[in-house]
Amino acid sequence: MAPEGLSRRAPVRLAIVGCGAVVRHYHLPAIVRLDSVTVSALCDLNRRQAERLRRQFGLTGEVTDNLETLAGRVDAALVAVTPRHHASVSVRLLEMGIDVCCEKPMASSVVEAERMIDAATKHQRRLAVAQWCRFLPNLPLLRNLVLDGFIGEVQEITAEFGGPLDWPMESPTYFSRDSTAGGVLFDTGIHMVDALLWLFGDMSDIEYSDDSLGGVEANAELRGTMVVNGRKVPVRLSFSWTDMRRNGIRVRGGAGSAFASPSMPETVVVRRSHVGEPLEMLVCRQGWNPARTAADSFLDQMKDFIAAVAESREPFVPATSAIHALRVIEQAYATRRQLPQPWVSPRLVS
Repeated sequence: MAPEGLSRRAPVRLAIVGCGAVVRHYHLPAIVRLDSVTVSALCDLNRRQAERLRRQFGLTGEVTDNLETLAGRVDAALVAVTPRHHASVSVRLLEMGIDVCCEKPMASSVVEAERMIDAATKHQRRLAVAQWCRFLPNLPLLRNLVLDGFIGEVQEITAEFGGPLDWPMESPTYFSRDSTAGGVLFDTGIHMVDALLWLFGDMSDIEYSDDSLGGVEANAELRGTMVVNGRKVPVRLSFSWTDMRRNGIRVRGGAGSAFASPSMPETVVVRRSHVGEPLEMLVCRQGWNPARTAADSFLDQMKDFIAAVAESREPFVPATSAIHALRVIEQAYATRRQLPQPWVSPRLVS
């Protein structure tokens, strides 16, 4: 996991590239808590948006709308521009000798992601991807319980993520193909896809359906198989921007089930039977923090990235690992089928 503290040295000079909602609500509230970093620049084509962030968080870094002005002035950058531009902006920063933490999804395609990795390798820079769910303490705990056989032989893995979309968006990014390569699977579902691949390995036999009708999807269903403890098990994932989902990962075994959710980041809910009686228990690590929230994962994420820059080491979520989720999503889109929508498509009657 991410380190608990950082050694004393000059603060890392960080640029914020892309000053939208995710930076305002999650990244900057975490960054300003770290003594190991200073925000030296805010870069956005919309200078007013960058200026607003600067004032809101009491920052002293310069505001610019020109990426090239960052050369030699910062050590690292958080890239939070629209997804279509993740690759081009990240590659340019890496070429300038700047380490990068890129918002998810890391790129619009696997080819673009590979270009980012090649640039990081060529210029000997660090390239992290902001998959914050990997910093949830209950996910490694879930994996250990499953692999140790605590719930018996695994029968099925399910993952759900979503709810009515109420994100405070300030642009049509979520719905415009000019800005993004997909909808709920690409933007929201990637959290659970990445977490499952990190926990249990590759996914195969992929089947996928959504309600895109040529636009970006608001509901999506992804199915596949994974090998757990040497046994091939079915996996089902469900994502939505219209309906509430049971956010988290549930593993059903022959002796019970285990459920891990971002809303309870320190605990795993285990259900088992004992002498015929159903039991529900909360399993947690020794010394767990009951006050922890999912937002704390953003703090751990930034702490790890800044430490990786300062110590010239690999970040906890390197692009070479995060690209696997993008591969699965790209394969899913390539096999897309129409999700049943009887209120849109007339039912055929023979």
